Amino acid sequence: MPAVFIGDASKIRQVLLNLIGNAIKFTEEGHISLTVDYDLRASMGSLRFEVSDTGCGIEESKLVTIFSAFEQAKGTPKAQAEGTGLGLAISQALVERMGGEIAVKSAPGQGSRFTVWLDLAPQPELGRALETGEQVAAEQVAAQNQPARGTSGAATVAETKTLERLRGMRVLVAEDNRTNQLVVDKMLQKFGAEVRFAENGAVTYEAYVGAEFDLILMDLSMPVMGGIEAARRIRQHETETGRVTCKIVALTANAQKSDAKACYEAGMNGFLTKPFRKHELLACLNALD
Repeated sequence: MPAVFIGDASKIRQVLLNLIGNAIKFTEEGHISLTVDYDLRASMGSLRFEVSDTGCGIEESKLVTIFSAFEQAKGTPKAQAEGTGLGLAISQALVERMGGEIAVKSAPGQGSRFTVWLDLAPQPELGRALETGEQVAAEQVAAQNQPARGTSGAATVAETKTLERLRGMRVLVAEDNRTNQLVVDKMLQKFGAEVRFAENGAVTYEAYVGAEFDLILMDLSMPVMGGIEAARRIRQHETETGRVTCKIVALTANAQKSDAKACYEAGMNGFLTKPFRKHELLACLNALD
């Protein structure tokens, strides 16, 4: 199949991370697989991604609403403890905005298979350049790594200062998804930060009251208590006790204006869309100063 396609890489990555994260969440044993294939004759889209697992599966009656916001197959193990299922609704919205389709096949005890079809145009010239290491590919990579024109290296200086500040920083990460926890933990510990995790908003609030933190990365959709309510309680506690205000950055896969507004109204200081990259995290922390 072609090596390179024209499309929105970040949104496709977000969809796949949501699907793979769900597969990990509901698969206690067995395996999870991601397959990709390309077929120009396919009616639903030539590029197909398929995420399958050997997990607990989903009842047939739940398949109709599985992509609805805040719907979850409540009869499955762990469903009550693992969040709202908002990731599937977001995945469907992203796929449809890219002109594609998403579907699921599943049965209780027989695992699940989520399929995404996208009709993306291949880019054979760039693909050949990447495969053979031609000069044009090297130049493109080099250009992407250069500071923006007119900055005179300012971006590099800002990044260096933020990295220095992260060393020894006490960071509380409110995140219920184990996959996302591993990603954030690897990123922050690489910077030298001290990381602690909380699986829901209630635990986050209790952890904050009982210890000192320099930064809180707050997921919005968590079981028991969501990130916005946890942020409100933290701000109320700071007001009542006179405690120094802690920086709170929202983490969400749903980057709508209304979500950002709700976060700032709850007293948060920043907003990051999952999955985020190193430079996005550093830029957000720079903006907090």
